Amino acid sequence: MNNQLNNEFTESNENIEDLKKENLELKEIINLKEKEMNTIVLKLNQKISQIYEDKDKLFNELRTLQMKELDLKLKNYNQNQIDRQRLEHRLSLTQQSLKQAKNDIKTLKSIISELEKQNLFDFILNKKTNSYYNYFKSNTDNIEQ
Repeated sequence: MNNQLNNEFTESNENIEDLKKENLELKEIINLKEKEMNTIVLKLNQKISQIYEDKDKLFNELRTLQMKELDLKLKNYNQNQIDRQRLEHRLSLTQQSLKQAKNDIKTLKSIISELEKQNLFDFILNKKTNSYYNYFKSNTDNIEQ
């Protein structure tokens, strides 16, 4: 029985040794897997950092493009305002010229009508009506100014 106990003890010791070896091997495998995992985590963190940097760059580029677009719209708006003011001024001058031309035509029609009604004696003496002198006097004054 002693022998049998001794054999069992020896087997048990061998089993413990085998288990210890297996335990060590498993620990090594775990350590290797942890190292691999840490390497993968490090790579992923680097990729995440790169993605954040790219996101920031894109955001800044987008902001810059939006600002350029707004500047361009403002420049176009300002140019349109200047063009509109120029056209309004030109319109105002044209309206003034047209009004003056209408008044001149009306006055000249009146002068022609008065000259047509003039008698032969006044025509020979080259007598002109008051409206004739007033019109040509005012036009001469405008030219001198």
